[in-house]
Amino acid sequence: MTATVTAPLRLELPHFSGTLAEVAAALRSGTLLPSEVPLLELTRRALERYRALEGIEGADLASEALPQLAAVIALKARLLLPPEPQPDPADPEDPFEDPLDEVAQSVQALADLEAVVSFLQTRRAGRGSVIPARPAALSYPRKERPHGQKGLAKLVQAARSAVREVTLAMVARDRLTLPQAREALLAFASRLRVFLFGAVHADGWGERCVYFAALLESVRLGEVEAEQHEAYGPLEVRALRLPEVFDESAD
Repeated sequence: MTATVTAPLRLELPHFSGTLAEVAAALRSGTLLPSEVPLLELTRRALERYRALEGIEGADLASEALPQLAAVIALKARLLLPPEPQPDPADPEDPFEDPLDEVAQSVQALADLEAVVSFLQTRRAGRGSVIPARPAALSYPRKERPHGQKGLAKLVQAARSAVREVTLAMVARDRLTLPQAREALLAFASRLRVFLFGAVHADGWGERCVYFAALLESVRLGEVEAEQHEAYGPLEVRALRLPEVFDESAD
């Protein structure tokens, strides 16, 4: 069976006997002087208190022993340090503080730590006997919604009131292809020999780009030549070597 720490640590002094919380209260009230608190004995008592916990695992031992022991050492260090210089009582911005308050607060902090450790240990011991179990499936009857044509009719009516019917005339239109644009440019060249590229009718910039690509293809094949005399000026197209079909149609 593993030893546990349940009862709070008590101090047996020549003129006082009580727990750490009672020691803090006595220091605050002035019934116990700091010199009457033997920190060495307090440290030894804390060490002896946890020697019986050697069978507990490292994590549990640290969670129970180290906080209290660290608080005892911090309290001892505070009492061994030389007292700080006392402020001038005449200075209103730096009020006088009782030197016993710091010692009493340290002892109270140690008592609070011990109470927290005891509380956590009690909860750990209580949870150790709890067996985890899966929650029971609760089969409550679900309320069924009535099905019928009323719900569908309401949905259709709401859709008709929210959506406005619009009839659009769908006109199918063929897109201009590159061979068609090249054929149209060569027809212009066969009849006019010289014409402006801007005179070719196009519906929008999409067709204009297709005509321009066809013009570049005809220039590459040596059928026509294009010339622009100034920046952003009109593009002049001149026929050079047209296919035979366009020469015959021109004659």
